[in-house]
Amino acid sequence: WGQLPDKVPLEAESVNGIMCAQVLHFLNPDEVVMTFRNFARWLAPGGVLLVLVCSHYQKLCYSVPGKVAAIDAATEKDPEGFHGFTPAGIPSQEMFDAMLDSVPAEVRAAVPSRSQQFQTFSPPQLRAVATKVGLEVDSVEFTDGRLSNYPVFLYGDKEEERGREQVVLVARKPKG
Repeated sequence: WGQLPDKVPLEAESVNGIMCAQVLHFLNPDEVVMTFRNFARWLAPGGVLLVLVCSHYQKLCYSVPGKVAAIDAATEKDPEGFHGFTPAGIPSQEMFDAMLDSVPAEVRAAVPSRSQQFQTFSPPQLRAVATKVGLEVDSVEFTDGRLSNYPVFLYGDKEEERGREQVVLVARKPKG
């Protein structure tokens, strides 16, 4: 029916709510910003946006030595920047293919076959992107990945790694 960031056939201010779950991490940073601009355009005044994305506190990031600490350090230095996985960040094409094999076929079909992009997000980053396009943020926070239907192998084995695998954002378009 459509593909983010710009191939979704919606008119300006035509919807009261948008839910975008487990999609944005397949986009590059410019596409994420373009998608948020479109969310703001598509929402009617007072409309609500709900976004659920992967954070870097999930097992795929922990599988790359030093990756989580590097993203933490970069996020502390620049909270609004994009510091998650990049094409060079995924250890191998085999790991990426295994990740795709674990999701439903309709999701797999939407991911470019040459892609090794897997962007992760932080609450300050999502807040900054939403605010930049004129949305008012009601809440944005880490949440437990077990609440989603994402593949179980992405969640930490250790208790201290749990509870921050996802980020959830709730924002709305101002009424006027």
